[in-house]
Amino acid sequence: MDLQFKVINQVIYRPDSNIPASDSIGYLYAKFTFTQDWDGLKKTAIFKSPTNECYSVILIDDECLVPHETIKFGDLKVSVRGDDPIDNTTLITTIPFPVPIKQAGPIIGEVPRPPTPDEYAQVIEIMEQQAIDASRAEAAALEAESYAKFGTFSLVGNMLVATVEAADDITDIKINEEGKLVITIGD
Repeated sequence: MDLQFKVINQVIYRPDSNIPASDSIGYLYAKFTFTQDWDGLKKTAIFKSPTNECYSVILIDDECLVPHETIKFGDLKVSVRGDDPIDNTTLITTIPFPVPIKQAGPIIGEVPRPPTPDEYAQVIEIMEQQAIDASRAEAAALEAESYAKFGTFSLVGNMLVATVEAADDITDIKINEEGKLVITIGD
């Protein structure tokens, strides 16, 4: 289920009327829309449970999974902050918005989930995934370069297969911004 939030300057409100049940895990998402003054800022959602546990989650594409530790019976308070990612000259905060959480039915034999990672762990996870993606792209480019120097390509099933001979005219091989392989032949 999604909780929709609109952020106008420093005021946050919900245009939807969804009322979540307590104790959900991996199900409740918060999705935000922002006014222009938030453009270019690193946005972080802050969730404060009815038991005063507070968790911060970095927004990716202006949405995030609500930390399950905060989805408890009572009012969940949601706010956001926006930080200038370059020189920290701008900080925008909002007044917390209460989201009523209804009591769920009994959960028998509940197994606790691992805690939601803190902001540092989230940044590390994002950076590790970017490093993996970059490494895979580099390996693909190097493999394609070795094939392209010697032959032709054909599609077999869902794999690109190279038939090699010789192609000394290749001047550049790279992956562009769209993730597409670009092979330059000649000047």
